[in-house]
Amino acid sequence: MRTIACALVTGALLSGAAERPPPAPESYVLAQSALVQLGDAPRLYLARPDSALEAVDLRTGRVLWHTRLAVFPILVRADRLLALLPVPRGKDGWHLAVLSTRSGTILSTLPVWGQGGGLGSVGGGLGSMTTMWGVSRGGWDYVVWRAVMTPFSPVLTPNPRPGYTKTGAARVDIARGTLEPVNEGFPNPDIPVQLDRRAGYSLGPFEIEGVTAVAAVQRDDPQTMRIVLRRTRGAMALPNIELCHVPWNSAGVSVSVDRRHVVGACRERLERGTTRYRYDLVVHSTVTGERVGHVTSDAFPGTWLLWKDKLVFFVPERVVVEDLTRGTKLFERPLRSLRYLGPYPPRAAPPRR
Repeated sequence: MRTIACALVTGALLSGAAERPPPAPESYVLAQSALVQLGDAPRLYLARPDSALEAVDLRTGRVLWHTRLAVFPILVRADRLLALLPVPRGKDGWHLAVLSTRSGTILSTLPVWGQGGGLGSVGGGLGSMTTMWGVSRGGWDYVVWRAVMTPFSPVLTPNPRPGYTKTGAARVDIARGTLEPVNEGFPNPDIPVQLDRRAGYSLGPFEIEGVTAVAAVQRDDPQTMRIVLRRTRGAMALPNIELCHVPWNSAGVSVSVDRRHVVGACRERLERGTTRYRYDLVVHSTVTGERVGHVTSDAFPGTWLLWKDKLVFFVPERVVVEDLTRGTKLFERPLRSLRYLGPYPPRAAPPRR
């Protein structure tokens, strides 16, 4: 009787979950190889260079578990991680599974879905780049894939074939382990970039909590620049926030993936005796305009997120966590490369170094 009662309770809970769509995103994509989960136990889920998938404590950098049963993280809900599995030999399509975030064990596998962009895996191919990511929209979770194809020929042709894009999406319920392909479009989530080679460049407009913002690098004259956050709330203009004034003609600005913060590279300098640069990174809140913190880093964030006083960001083939309170790097972890490394047709191979 106890078994039957437990089954009925579990069924009721799952039914209730289906009737109550999941809340806002709990995880954010930093890169195909890096997913960050916020909350009381913040974690990074990373695709390692050795083809394993690992979970890392965001607060300490400690590896919690790793597995070779899955290869790329996609989406997180509470204690469940949606991940991409390796492609079975001779098979096509996407193979997804739900893993325990506590141990990395597979809890359930989802039905094989789609054509896998002709590859069944993400990354670069000969004339292609395939990506997959999770999206939360309208109270539901989706997984989306996109393959950008550039027809490749080892010989010069007078009329090369044009490039094209393949894409697909499915709605997933991680709690129930279900997947349903959908015919819905998911636009590029990137913030628009406005470029003026003489005046600088800007990111936006973008919105967060009723504030519309533009993060801009403005050129004052040929030798100096400033980084400015411009904001409005409805029809009311808010005070501009100057992150810094750069006394030379090189500066950078970036917006966090959740749109809540802006970071400026307010100074860069060459390390003595090396070819490496150091960047003074200044972080401000998009909504309030207040300065949050500062750190000197050996890299400028590509995609990034702020969790409390931790600046978490992706740069090619690694993820870095900087501590704004201490002004130091907490840790970094290597990531799997998505670059295509061959084979190539004889005349198309890159030069040997």
